Amino acid sequence: MSKHNRPIRFLKPYRSYGSMTNKKNHIKPPRLADWLLKRFVPAGTLEEVQGDLLELYHYWIETDGLQVARQRYIWTALRLLKPFSRKNLSEPNRDHFAHSSYTGMIQNYFKIAWRTLRTQWQYSFINITGLSVGMACCILILLYVRHEQSYDRYHDGAERIYRVIRDEMNNADQLEPYATTPGAMALSMRNEFPEVEVAATLFQNRPMAMQYEDRQFYEDRVYEADSNLFRVFTFPFVKGSPKEAFVTQQSIVITESTAQKYFGTDDPIGKPMRSEGSEYFVTGVLKDVPGNSHFRFDMLIPLRTVEERFNTIWGPPRYHTYIKLKESVDPVNFEARLAAYAQTKYERRPLDKFHIQALTDIHLHSKLNRELEANGDASVIRVLVTIALFIIFMAGINYINLATARSTKRAKEVGIRKTSGALQRGLIFQFLTESVLITMLAFAFAVVLIALLLHPFNQLAGKQLEVFQPELWLVWLSLAGLAVAIGVIAGLYPAVYLSSFNPVHVLKGSNMQVSGSAGWLRKALVCVQFTISICLIIGTTVVVSQMNYIGSKHPGFDKEHVIVVPNARMLNNRPVMEQRIAQLAGIKKVGASTGSITGAPNWTGNIRTENSQTDRLINFCQINYDYIDALGIQLLAGRQFSPDYLIDTVNTLILNETAVRDLNLNNPVGQRLIWDASMDTVLYAAVVGVVSDFHFNSFHDPIKPFAFLIRNNFFVQEDFTSRLFIKTTAGNPTETVRQVEAIWKEFAPNRPFSYTFLDDNFKNLHADEERFKVLFSCLTGLGIFIVCLGLFALIAFVTEQRTKEIGIRKVLGASVASIVMMLNKDFMKLVLIALMIASPVAVYFMNRWLEGFAYRITLQWWMFALAGIISLTIAFLTTAYQSVKASLVNPVDSLRAE
Repeated sequence: MSKHNRPIRFLKPYRSYGSMTNKKNHIKPPRLADWLLKRFVPAGTLEEVQGDLLELYHYWIETDGLQVARQRYIWTALRLLKPFSRKNLSEPNRDHFAHSSYTGMIQNYFKIAWRTLRTQWQYSFINITGLSVGMACCILILLYVRHEQSYDRYHDGAERIYRVIRDEMNNADQLEPYATTPGAMALSMRNEFPEVEVAATLFQNRPMAMQYEDRQFYEDRVYEADSNLFRVFTFPFVKGSPKEAFVTQQSIVITESTAQKYFGTDDPIGKPMRSEGSEYFVTGVLKDVPGNSHFRFDMLIPLRTVEERFNTIWGPPRYHTYIKLKESVDPVNFEARLAAYAQTKYERRPLDKFHIQALTDIHLHSKLNRELEANGDASVIRVLVTIALFIIFMAGINYINLATARSTKRAKEVGIRKTSGALQRGLIFQFLTESVLITMLAFAFAVVLIALLLHPFNQLAGKQLEVFQPELWLVWLSLAGLAVAIGVIAGLYPAVYLSSFNPVHVLKGSNMQVSGSAGWLRKALVCVQFTISICLIIGTTVVVSQMNYIGSKHPGFDKEHVIVVPNARMLNNRPVMEQRIAQLAGIKKVGASTGSITGAPNWTGNIRTENSQTDRLINFCQINYDYIDALGIQLLAGRQFSPDYLIDTVNTLILNETAVRDLNLNNPVGQRLIWDASMDTVLYAAVVGVVSDFHFNSFHDPIKPFAFLIRNNFFVQEDFTSRLFIKTTAGNPTETVRQVEAIWKEFAPNRPFSYTFLDDNFKNLHADEERFKVLFSCLTGLGIFIVCLGLFALIAFVTEQRTKEIGIRKVLGASVASIVMMLNKDFMKLVLIALMIASPVAVYFMNRWLEGFAYRITLQWWMFALAGIISLTIAFLTTAYQSVKASLVNPVDSLRAE
């Protein structure tokens, strides 16, 4: 231990107690401290430690006094004992120095990493670009998935909320799943099942024309409900309270945006709103229903008096029933009790089976009849997540390939640093630092890309994602951590590989071209990239072909030039209005039905032939006389409904082909069918016509048995037709709509006029598939772009490594074409291997996807050949520039160094 390094100037050196001559030597240090030192300090260093400490003790007495000196002596002695001891008493700031050295080392790592990125900017640009594109794509998809999985989870106790659903069954075990139940279900749940904390009824009302003073709007999101709805769901009140929400039958609860639309900044509470002769008074204002809800509304009104009778009788199953179970209730056991109970109560349809469905499962896992809104698809989520992970995986492969390919550039650096004393773990940390720095820069650029792409992505996905919100800070922190993890994972193998170079071989100038395991790994990773890319190309081809098939396949009716006008039910003098519209120039026919032909819910019933006891489920739709002609549905046998036949208003039906086959009718026209409309009455219906099959649902569902009946029919005594289908010529649709609107306002001045075109409605049936097609295609393009980036950089390094070989070949007479082929043949082989691997994988997964369509294409050989040609072309074009450039270099310049 050197004395000159001590931070204070000591008194004369002390070596033994017996040689003390100082006048204060009789002042001995604390005995306990000395005893501890003799007990625990090693004998070899005890004398030196005691001497140094005694010098400090005397110095402290002179400067601070005896009492302070004794305290400092004891404290210093204790600090010398393990685990408090420092290794070197003469270096009291060693920890500080070590910390400073460690910090300096980290700073040095980042300085070297940043210098490497700047000097090799092309390599850095390719890596950062690929990773930033992959991260932006992955983050957008993950945020989209997070939004899809968040549906209905904002409600308090969402995990205990369930929807009661029903399987409509007949004696042939045919099944139609419905989201609706009888109105008495909720009351029964409250009274008969102690496991139920609260139960509520919801009824989807028809669109209503609402008016306040001179402001009138057509509202299509109006629901009837009971006050228990606010106990099941969390819909916060801005004004009013749940107890006052439905105090009378004239109460109405609206959302904030609806209040703004009708009342502006005025207080809406107590204000009147009118709708077709009915008057309501605002009793509450709710916050707008979040977008991640499986149903959204703008207005809530109490269940009408006409509906209240169904609260106590098990009548028509047209209500949505929600329950909240008490804590610790087993939903499986409860569902079994519910099924047994409902079977004894629902005499109207005793074969129907009842179940419960978790609220949080509805959006992604429910495809029932009479859903309140269109739901998402869990399979689409899985596909998008898989593709996003593939893209970020391919970006990571680029980093590994380029880092190992660049190993010759950094071999001497590794050799020099190792001979200078650098350890392998230090080099690994250095290379990992570079990798993490690249990924963090890529993450920063990814955030910029997300800001630029968020709006078009929202339009494409049909969402309103807002990703830059303060409450999402934890999500972004997690994503930043994910970026660091990607950097560590992607950089781990290159770091270990580069740090393992033997400095002797490197500095001797041995050939350090990457070969062996690294070369095979690089080829394998390139092959993996192309395998994924080819799978995506085949998938895109199949998806586009299926959507083109849907767009080109005739649906069985004429969807062009048909104007659909909703909310026409119960209009005064409606037949006269329809006649006036039909007389307009450019109007061919005016049809009417209970719902839109495209995806609208119809009702089902059981029909059987007279010589059969087995029922068949049939979909029914009520129409007018001109409906079939207006939509161009082909009549195959018999006749259409006509006012010339009075029997048509009593007991006649028109069946589609599927219904004829399902009922096993050889000569259907004129045959009499039995319709069990009630428990105590048997109704008969005669078949007067057969029409061709048509797609009234999406292509996911097979065409089902269908029957038309005329309005004012004996079976359906009211006229429920609510939509007009106006067939026009191919003239000026804008002028035609204007003329129809003028007539509408004349007959329905209190109802806003709205319309759609039938071809747009048909497209909306497959809007989700169209969005999926575009998303799939975009993700495929991004994946190919990332592969091309990596391939472009890789061929650049390969040609640089083989510069002298190319020069020698040119001297020996090799042509430019032969050199280009030499440089590209390995990559072409990898593409062909990838095609052989990808084809069976794509066949499996695309067949799984196509199974979701009842009407679909079949996979063709040309889809795989096209994917192979596209992949080969992309690979060749990506590498052509670098390989041609290398082959055109003057061999004198290439061989000058030799």
